[in-house]
Amino acid sequence: MKKLLFLVALGSISGWFCNLAIAQTEIIVPDPEIQFRGTVVARACNIAPESLDQSVDMDTIIVKAMYRNQIRRWPFYINLTDCKTNIFKTATVTFTGTEDSELTGKLAINNGANGVAIAIADDKNVDIDLGTPSSATTLSNGDNTLKFNAYVLGRPSAIQNRSITEGQFSSIANFVVSYQ
Repeated sequence: MKKLLFLVALGSISGWFCNLAIAQTEIIVPDPEIQFRGTVVARACNIAPESLDQSVDMDTIIVKAMYRNQIRRWPFYINLTDCKTNIFKTATVTFTGTEDSELTGKLAINNGANGVAIAIADDKNVDIDLGTPSSATTLSNGDNTLKFNAYVLGRPSAIQNRSITEGQFSSIANFVVSYQ
């Protein structure tokens, strides 16, 4: 019985020393840091929320019209709000996306129809190739609307071989507005 008490007492005494040692230990973390990140931009306008994620419904396109090079255009817009021309006077838009393998600068079709691509043009019907800025649009104070249109274009080889196939199609373009 005496041995058992001695072990418990010794365990209690050694636990007290451990607690004493921990209570007096100071932990030093070498050079703690907090990183802050962000971006400072000079932006003449804000992009309206409805312009950030939009869909252009291009309806039905007749294959015979593609062979005859009859082009139907579908308008779309990028709305800018709260523009201040004391910062910048003009804006350009650069579109990006998956490029068609035959029609360089045009959007590839993701699925469905074959032998066609999607072209993007400005409001004067001047084509804007992917990765190339549009012509500059003069901004006014307040709200501005940048006007564009899209159309389906037959690949030259598909027109020559009469190999455009029917089917639904889609493609995605991203855009960056740059101010000058």
